[in-house]
Amino acid sequence: MCSGTTACGSMATDPIAKIGSGSLKSTVSSTVICHNGRTMGDWLDNHLFADAWPVSILLAGLAIGAAALAVRTGVARLLIVATGLLIAAIAVPIADRLVTTPGEHAEAVVRSFVAAAESANLGAMRGCIDRAGSIHFGATESPGLDFAEIDRALTSLCGKHRISTNRITSLDARTEGGQGIVDLSCSTETASTGGMGAVPTSWIIGVRQVPDGTWVIHRLVWTRVFRDRPRASMW
Repeated sequence: MCSGTTACGSMATDPIAKIGSGSLKSTVSSTVICHNGRTMGDWLDNHLFADAWPVSILLAGLAIGAAALAVRTGVARLLIVATGLLIAAIAVPIADRLVTTPGEHAEAVVRSFVAAAESANLGAMRGCIDRAGSIHFGATESPGLDFAEIDRALTSLCGKHRISTNRITSLDARTEGGQGIVDLSCSTETASTGGMGAVPTSWIIGVRQVPDGTWVIHRLVWTRVFRDRPRASMW
């Protein structure tokens, strides 16, 4: 698994610090559906609030262009447009600071989970997983195993499969359907690999907010080990 520093959201039986609770930030959501099945909130989360500065720079550039055109043509309305664009350019990064997207929550939870796995902190690992969560092998649509099987594997990370070294090779977080999705790849060596070296794995991890306000992993999809599709027997 991979590294991180922020504590995961806790379940009722795990006194782990909560992601998002007590935060000044809020989460954007919307029920407007776009043509690709995602909500308008998803679009804003992924293209605006996840990285506001490119949008802000673009708006500022448009404001300068509109102002220059207004000076050349003498059209007063263009100055109004330029002012509006400049206000929007200033407002976008402010909004970005006030909003924590589901994708950003998901990245924090996954990094915390990986850090807990690296340090063999079973309580912290359990605190990152939804008790109604499941793990799937090869593809998101494959049949899943329940939390009991996840917990069995987490326990093994404190014993025979204790992580020796680990490195995140890629991590990409986004918002889909109001939930956070993380594409994660790691290179990991454990006590059970017998000196064979680091094993590359890839995962798709779903993170959602539960009724108590915390964000937890509810779906693990193990998509690759080396270049092969993993099987449930490997778990």
